[in-house]
Amino acid sequence: MAKSKRVKKFLLIYIILVAIIILADFTFSRLYTTKESTASAEVAKFNVKVNGMVVSDNINFNLNLSENTKTYNNKIAPDSSGYFTFNINPDGSEVSVEYQIVFDLDNEDSDIKLTKYSIDGGKTFKENIENGNTIRDEILLKDPSRGLTEADKVDLRVYWEWDDEKDIYNPQIDDATISVNATIKQIIE
Repeated sequence: MAKSKRVKKFLLIYIILVAIIILADFTFSRLYTTKESTASAEVAKFNVKVNGMVVSDNINFNLNLSENTKTYNNKIAPDSSGYFTFNINPDGSEVSVEYQIVFDLDNEDSDIKLTKYSIDGGKTFKENIENGNTIRDEILLKDPSRGLTEADKVDLRVYWEWDDEKDIYNPQIDDATISVNATIKQIIE
């Protein structure tokens, strides 16, 4: 009888182990084979133009001082000054935008220094020009339901003056150009 009890115990253990394996295999196979999911991602539109050119990350262009600056017959004298303008238009963007404008002032033809800038057509001024050649600012999204529009456009007016420490006797700026690198990025909120 002791042998029959032992056989029954082993048979019971065997049945329990088989049941556990079958249940575990069924559960794992259900988990493994039912990988149904749906995903959707909404991507905000990003559309920024600098002087009418679409910018996805950054853009390089030249500003000709004689064409863009407000001077008398393209003539300047020591201690003279002027300004040039360009615009940053985020119309159609659905996110806030950060921009960084870097002016290459190492060009021998443009012995100028930047003094201040305005983003509202000369009504208010900012003088925080980093390293004397970099302007960094933001265009913030006020209403996410409408995005940024033409009304959010920035007309950047950059004021400069003749750099007295360089060639102060050069009275003409006919061919003076400044290379500009504009970097535009989304502000992730």
